Amino acid sequence: MVSKEDDNKKIEEEAKMIGKRLALLMAASSLDDEVKNAYMTLLPEMEMEQIDQLMKMLERNVQDAAEIEAASLVKNLEGIKADHAKKVAEAEQRALKEMETIETILNDVEGV
Repeated sequence: MVSKEDDNKKIEEEAKMIGKRLALLMAASSLDDEVKNAYMTLLPEMEMEQIDQLMKMLERNVQDAAEIEAASLVKNLEGIKADHAKKVAEAEQRALKEMETIETILNDVEGV
């Protein structure tokens, strides 16, 4: 049989886990600090259902921010890749011109 003390410990553990998750989501969210502080002020007065809704909203916010950041990183990497390809093409052109110059010099030397 489960004692009331065991039930209380279980509830306390669950509350701690929810609190940690909420703190992580709040810290990772892109909400203004003013909005975060307002939610934290209201938190003690919220019912569990409201806290659950807040956590779901924060999860969406964090996910949306991560998707935006990932898209930005992809765009940045594509720009770097294009810049690299351009520099490689320029280096290849310079190398070809230098090889032509060397070939011309060698042909002139052989012709002497």
